[in-house]
Amino acid sequence: MFYKFFNLNNHKKIPIIGFGTSHVNTNESGQKIIIEAIKQGYLLIDTAELYKTQTVVGKAVNQCIKDGIVKRDDIFIQTKVWNSNQGYDNTIRAFNKSLNELNLDYVDLYLIHWAIPNGHLNDYKQLNIDTWRAMEDLYKQGKIKSLGLSNFNCEQIDNILHNCKIKPSVLQIEMHPGCYDDQLINYCKKHNIRLQSWGPIIHGRANDEEALQIIANKHHATPSQICLSWSLFKGSIPLPRTMNKDHLIENYNAIYVHLNQDDVDYIDSKIKNNRYGSDPSLPYPISDEEMNKRY
Repeated sequence: MFYKFFNLNNHKKIPIIGFGTSHVNTNESGQKIIIEAIKQGYLLIDTAELYKTQTVVGKAVNQCIKDGIVKRDDIFIQTKVWNSNQGYDNTIRAFNKSLNELNLDYVDLYLIHWAIPNGHLNDYKQLNIDTWRAMEDLYKQGKIKSLGLSNFNCEQIDNILHNCKIKPSVLQIEMHPGCYDDQLINYCKKHNIRLQSWGPIIHGRANDEEALQIIANKHHATPSQICLSWSLFKGSIPLPRTMNKDHLIENYNAIYVHLNQDDVDYIDSKIKNNRYGSDPSLPYPISDEEMNKRY
């Protein structure tokens, strides 16, 4: 099995591709697909308090450790604190609940899920700082190995950098052909923050893009693989999700597809303005009650 890693700014290593578990089934079928993902080579598993998949992720990971498929040190588990649990005390409680659901001694990465919680436009900066301070304390206790942000822009990251003792190692954002921010990408390079891409296969719409099919034919690949290789070319770790074993293997094999600058320039010239998620510069537009109905 071929494994490859990026180095983080705190000298930890992170796999170059991950398996996303948003909307993955929380029953036995979900556990089976996560185990299959680990068997296929996905050593990074992304979950979150919001997704309600922490328990099934924990069961799958611990089963793989028990069966000798991986050692705990080999696998990278990341989760996130949701908006309603931002703030120092709430974050400590939320993290401990997440760790209990995962049934692990530590997580490899813990992220703030969204910069501006619903209803907190005027006080989100202090809320983020208080949340980060809790995460730093958990880091110092060895319960978290790296700290990160999700759905933050440059200004929002600045707020953390100007008030932190431990820098963010990772920024997770919606990122795929037609949805990327060169200013943010360059900002993260400057501050040595590794990017991760959620929704990396254009939220399942890769096959609809002619430009991706053209580049896919050139590389004897699929449009989905081209999307994932595009993310890697831009220095971002893609986090594809699927409940289909064939797609699981197809997505992982994207690490063997190597685009060049001309390929990426062609894709970027043809696919424009197709963000499907919410704008991180605005308060999260959906209430917690509505989000609970969706997950």
